[in-house]
Amino acid sequence: MLFPRIVRRFVLAIAVLGAFPATAAETGPQVEVLEAYTAATKLRQKNADVYARFVNVETTDRLVGADSPACDRVELVAADGTKRPYEDFHFQEDVEIGFREGAPHLRLVGLKKPLVRGQSLVVTLHFEDTGPLSLNVIVQ
Repeated sequence: MLFPRIVRRFVLAIAVLGAFPATAAETGPQVEVLEAYTAATKLRQKNADVYARFVNVETTDRLVGADSPACDRVELVAADGTKRPYEDFHFQEDVEIGFREGAPHLRLVGLKKPLVRGQSLVVTLHFEDTGPLSLNVIVQ
């Protein structure tokens, strides 16, 4: 029973690390990322939605794109599920921002492999003035 105990501890460690706030590195807007997550996918599923919550936004800037090595492209999706231009989405100073269900969020299109619960992936947001902001997205 040693193997399952090690696996459980590893998964718990990943979950705990994902719960800590991440902040923008030397570039990107000054913001705290409280959570960034997506759901596990099925074998032939090619798309997945990404949700995130941003607080303590100290910079006003416009989102101009996003990418991830896990997929062919990352799209900004409106609340009604339609694709929107990135330029329509602004980070505003002192405003909490969320990519969530029923609101604008990101969609990973053309997944290169299934997303497995407990793993994580990187999605990089690109901003007009402040540069890139990398998100560590946890697969739930």
